[in-house]
Amino acid sequence: MDNIKVHLFFRKPRKFENHSIEKLFGSFKKKKDKQIRFKILICPFISSGFLKRFFNCIWAYLNQGDVNHITGDINFLSIFLNKNKTINTFHDCYNLRQFSGLKKIIYKYFWFTLPFNSSKIITTVSDFSKSELKTLTKTKKKIHVVPTFLPDINYKIKKNKKNTILIIGTTKNKNLDRILHAIKSLKTKIIILGKINKYQNNFLKKNKIEYKNYINVSDQQLLNIYNQGKVMLFPSLYEGFGLPIIEAQRMKVPVITSNLSPMKEITKKTAILVDPKNIKDIEKKLKNLMSNKSLRHKMIKKGYKNSFKFNSNRSINKYFQLYKKIFMENSL
Repeated sequence: MDNIKVHLFFRKPRKFENHSIEKLFGSFKKKKDKQIRFKILICPFISSGFLKRFFNCIWAYLNQGDVNHITGDINFLSIFLNKNKTINTFHDCYNLRQFSGLKKIIYKYFWFTLPFNSSKIITTVSDFSKSELKTLTKTKKKIHVVPTFLPDINYKIKKNKKNTILIIGTTKNKNLDRILHAIKSLKTKIIILGKINKYQNNFLKKNKIEYKNYINVSDQQLLNIYNQGKVMLFPSLYEGFGLPIIEAQRMKVPVITSNLSPMKEITKKTAILVDPKNIKDIEKKLKNLMSNKSLRHKMIKKGYKNSFKFNSNRSINKYFQLYKKIFMENSL
């Protein structure tokens, strides 16, 4: 078999956002396969407005490989690509659930219906996301589940004193307002990763909560943050997968997360589950975990073991098989 030129298409990063998609698929180049040659292509324009998105589509059309893999968020790129050479990855249906009226109709058509029809293979990151895609789009197209995995970085755990609550993510689905109400009575330090708004900033100051806020951190900075964590509080209202959960578990930080899918399936009794809309429930279970050393050690041990289920080799090899399948079919 000849060398397969796989072009990975990435969105242009937005300011103040974390980049889990880029971190995941960027690690593909580290995996050695004699038959596959990767090229990472970052859109020239941020996905905003009709013209910028249209120019991104033209740019993608001019930069096709033997296999084109749209890694997420910019799924509409496939409209201009060679269908028989295109894999399209959908991470979640969050915006489809949030939008309504004409905006929802337009979004569904250009981000789901057309991309589904103009892609050879559709993949997603969890059984939960697959179920949502099937339900909300009514598609009959086969959807391959390739689970999210831990990126290949050096998860070096330091034995320094951990006395901080970690809050990873500040977008609306991350539930930060309820989190802040749940922790206001605790005399502890917190770290918030992500941009906070004016209301949240004022709330932190008014309640004299000692905090640090980080935005756009590197992999090494993220590991340093995890190494400060006594607990990670992640009662998200919605996730396609929930990568921070397994990152924290690999770094031996006990996790509190939501009793919702896919979080409860990912953790499978290796994290403390809460009702994300119940501030009292979050507060009660957080206080218990913070004060109960035996429980923390138990959850650390279980969580660490759980994190190894999300091995990068397994998921990346699934993609490699799909790349080879597409290439072979186009070579016949």
